[in-house]
Parts: sequence; structure tokens; C-alpha cells
Amino acid sequence: MDENKFMGCLLGAAVGDAIGLPVEGLAPERAQRLFGPLTQHRLFLGRGFVSDDTAHALMTAQALVASGGEPERFGRELACRLRLWFLSLPPGVGLATARACLKLLVGFSYKNAGVFSAGNGPAMRAPIIGLFCAADPDDTRLRALVRVSTRLTHTDPQAEEGALAIARATTSSPFAARNERLPEGVASCASWGRPVSGYIVHTVAAALALTARHPDNLRDAVIETVALGGDTDTVAAIVGGLVGAWVGRDGIPTDWLAGLIEPWWSEQRIAKLARQCAEVAASRTPQRPDRNFWLATHTLLWPIVLFHGFRRLFPPY
Repeated sequence: MDENKFMGCLLGAAVGDAIGLPVEGLAPERAQRLFGPLTQHRLFLGRGFVSDDTAHALMTAQALVASGGEPERFGRELACRLRLWFLSLPPGVGLATARACLKLLVGFSYKNAGVFSAGNGPAMRAPIIGLFCAADPDDTRLRALVRVSTRLTHTDPQAEEGALAIARATTSSPFAARNERLPEGVASCASWGRPVSGYIVHTVAAALALTARHPDNLRDAVIETVALGGDTDTVAAIVGGLVGAWVGRDGIPTDWLAGLIEPWWSEQRIAKLARQCAEVAASRTPQRPDRNFWLATHTLLWPIVLFHGFRRLFPPY
């Protein structure tokens, strides 16, 4: 597997996450009044930060590298990283993920930590799993890895089916996303054209529709995703990961990459992780990924997130 695609997947998720973060949870009209058309980073002085969506994609990639893609070991590796990440107090964590991480911290195993929820958390970890399994002769390992990743935090079957749809779309051609089998109810989902909620069915419907609409243009795909409103950072991170996997590193807007602030996960460090993903996907021999240091990112991000929350109390409405 070409490491360029892994770089595209991880960096695409990061820029999508960062572009969408300032307007997370806002209706399109309110976002437009506060920020205008969101085509560049607007979180802090024209720069952007990544959130938990990018963190989960990176930790999933690390767990795949450290486990060699063996599902049982993958679950243990991902659970270990989630514990340490949660201890660094990330802002904006979904309720189901937070509850699962608390269970991990008090001693639950990765097999028993999940809570019954159909949130979209597992979908943000799915693109890198799909890409990792792209060369497999069948989807046995893909299903197993998606199941482990999903049930670690979310046990509602809809969450697993949605994550699997996203992972499968990553392994197929860009235009095959139009025909991807979706969880029950997605086909009739009316979320397309209005704010996209964090419910897995809504997220998957919108993400696959947007990636099929812009399969070779990550900038347009992310901008249109963010313009819908709702859970903008997560949906844009998923769309960025999918389109990024198809277009590779060269398809990621350079100005968006230049505007990212991430104290630990530089582009060079992500490139190393992408190379390891490609090598381990081909050999199935585990490697040791770099350590994480989320505390620096979260220390910088908390005051900015609080400022944005306070700013939303005031006009223009």
C-alpha cells in the first residue's frame, strides 16, 4: 500500500477537523453570521487546531502499527492510548466516548468498556482501518478491526454498521461510495441539506454523499460539509479522511496544512506514521510508533474553546 494514501487520509482528516471545529454545533445561518463563508482556518487568529477526531484517527493508526493488524492486540493497543489521551483532559469529548474512557481508566478491558450509543465516534476511526485493510483478499480482518474499534466505545449495532460503511468506502474506488451499503434508514435520511447530527446514521449518510460528490477535490468536499452545520468537525474529518485517502498527500490544500497548529503531531511525524502503516499493512509485522503527547495540544486548545463558547452568547444571532 502506498504511504502517500495513508498520509492523505491522516492529513485530510486533520484539516477537515480543523476547518469544521470553529462552527461545531451551530446552525448554518448562525455560523454564517459569526464567521462568514468558512473556507480557511478561523479558530484562532487565522489558524486551526485539531480536536478529538484527528486524535482518534492517529491513535487508531498507531494501534494498527503496534498490533500488526491483529484484532485482539489492536484492541489492547487502542484502549491503552485512549486511557492516556483521556487523562490529558481533551475538550469536547462525546458523552459515550467519555463514559467508555472512564470505564477503561477504572480497569474495564477493551471488550467491556463500550456503552450503548449510536454516536459517530467509531466512524472517525474507520477510514484509516479501511485503508489499512485495502489489500486484503476479503473483508474478514476489516470487519474484525471495525468491530473492535467500535465496541470499545459504542455497542449499538448501528454504530458498527456505520463505521463499517465508512471503512468499506475507503477501500473502494471513490465513485463506489455512491453505492455503498448503508445502515438501515440511511437511504431515507433527510440530514442531507440540513445540520448533520452526531447520530451515526446521519453522519454516514452525509459523509458518503459528500465524498461521492467531490471524490477528487478535498477542499470543496470539506467546505460543503462545514456549510451544512451541526457536528461539523467530526463529519468534515471523516470526509477529509476518505477523500484524502483517494487523492493522497498532494491533494491536501497546502494553505490549510500551513495554518494548522499542532505542537506534537507535525507533518513529519505524521509522515513517519503513514510510512509505518504502509509497511505494516503489507508485512503484518508490528512496529513501534512514536509516543503521544496530547497535553500540549489540550493546554493550548482549552482557553480557545472556552472563548468560542463564551463568544456564541453574543450577537449577531
